[in-house]
Amino acid sequence: MLQKIISGVIIASSVLACAFYSPFIWFLMVLLVAVLGNYELQKIIEEKKYRHSYKLITTFIVLFLSVTYIASNVRVEDSSFSDLFYQLIAPKNVSNILEWKGAISNIIPFQDLVLGLAFLLIIIVSINYKPRITIGDLSFALMRILYLGFFPSYMILMRSMPFGKEILVTLLFSSSFCDMGAYFAGKSFGKRLLLPEISPNKTVEGAIGGTIACTLVWIIGGSFFGLAWYHALVIGIMTAVISQMGDLIESLFKRDVGKKDSGDLIPGHGGILDRVDSYIFISFPAYFYFLYFVY
Repeated sequence: MLQKIISGVIIASSVLACAFYSPFIWFLMVLLVAVLGNYELQKIIEEKKYRHSYKLITTFIVLFLSVTYIASNVRVEDSSFSDLFYQLIAPKNVSNILEWKGAISNIIPFQDLVLGLAFLLIIIVSINYKPRITIGDLSFALMRILYLGFFPSYMILMRSMPFGKEILVTLLFSSSFCDMGAYFAGKSFGKRLLLPEISPNKTVEGAIGGTIACTLVWIIGGSFFGLAWYHALVIGIMTAVISQMGDLIESLFKRDVGKKDSGDLIPGHGGILDRVDSYIFISFPAYFYFLYFVY
């Protein structure tokens, strides 16, 4: 337990420091986690004998996250090379909401381009496999790019929005407290199993406790950057549901191949995916909620 606590404190401190320090450092953190997570996922599914190029998938995950960061932080109009480089490593904080919304239109075409190229190249590379590749092989290859490229990219985009670091830290804290609330509520009151076929220890009471804890974090944390309580309530419930769904999806991967942990990189916690599974999807709905309903 002591080892788990020490590891947890070190990880939490590192993540918060990266999130607060700069968008570039945060981008590197997300990129590192995604690459390590893809490596762990490769090890998890080896027994399933999926046939696709690990290196090609890793390349597109890196490319997708990099393109997202560059498109959201670098402005090329009338900029010299030195200006572009400075924007890359030290992008300015966006405080103007119209400027931020205008930049979003530059991001989506680049993301679409990377996804389209990934789809085509994976098919081209895979079509020559002997014996013939299956639909399951292709589907899982593309799913990995979405799972560790597309969805984590919204962690990068969230850091670049107005009040981005405050919103991002609240989001991360809310997911952590959701995990803790679900654990303690499940231990104290848990009677009805949630999805025993996927995760035999999770209970309905635990899920409710996690949702309450997550929502309280948003109500309290949101007050520091002017988020209305009703928005905090909606985002809190939404984050709790998506966070617990992310945990269950990673459990499904492991259950499918009979593994308990995704790896052993983090003492007391298992692998990277065991630590970040509940964070992978949460920034996607939160980002669009802020985009369409808050700002």
